[in-house]
Amino acid sequence: MTTLTVPDGYTKAEWTKIVRRGQKLMKQKSGIQWALGDLVIDALEGHGRGHGEVNQVIKILAHQIGANPETLRNYYAVARQWPEAKRRADVSFSVHEKLAYVRSRYILIRKDPYDPFTKEHRWTVNEAEKVAHRAVGTPTNQAERLAHTRRLLRTDEDAAKAVTEMLGRPDVRARLASDQHARSLMREAQYEHWQQVEEAAEAEAELASADDAAEVEEEFEEEATPLG
Repeated sequence: MTTLTVPDGYTKAEWTKIVRRGQKLMKQKSGIQWALGDLVIDALEGHGRGHGEVNQVIKILAHQIGANPETLRNYYAVARQWPEAKRRADVSFSVHEKLAYVRSRYILIRKDPYDPFTKEHRWTVNEAEKVAHRAVGTPTNQAERLAHTRRLLRTDEDAAKAVTEMLGRPDVRARLASDQHARSLMREAQYEHWQQVEEAAEAEAELASADDAAEVEEEFEEEATPLG
């Protein structure tokens, strides 16, 4: 039985209603995340492609359906790690995501861990992170190392800093320079950067023009006003 913590200023009935509504929305969100991941799997089925080509397909699909390419790529990666028969409908997509690269995930997902916050046994993102950290320990292959890195570099700021430091390694730069997908991403990033710079400059110029026009109009009105 769930131990419901009710914030000050709410009745238990009021808070229960809010929680149930949120749970329903989270379930709907998880369903959409799985569906989008499976969509990419279906789109790629029967079309043998390399890593760069898969990323290209995901990027094109993402832009055409109005999704973020990195987000769609993540949904695809998680869906690949969790065949439909191994997923738990009563456990969020986010929990499955945290456990996606744990070797014993299919067994672990069956048993609900103890949640100290609610004092019950259930899967939460925090508990999934703890389990994943204990299970993975020292990553032993590339997939585990990348999954561990993603968990550590959650913010764009941290990720950008790490990439900048890695570019200080000559071998890393050489590998990126020879990777078609990496070059494409850098060209796109440069294009987007300079586009933003131009848009900012145009907006500043328009604002300056508007200010100049207002100043001229004000001076004209002052000159046109009869003295006395």
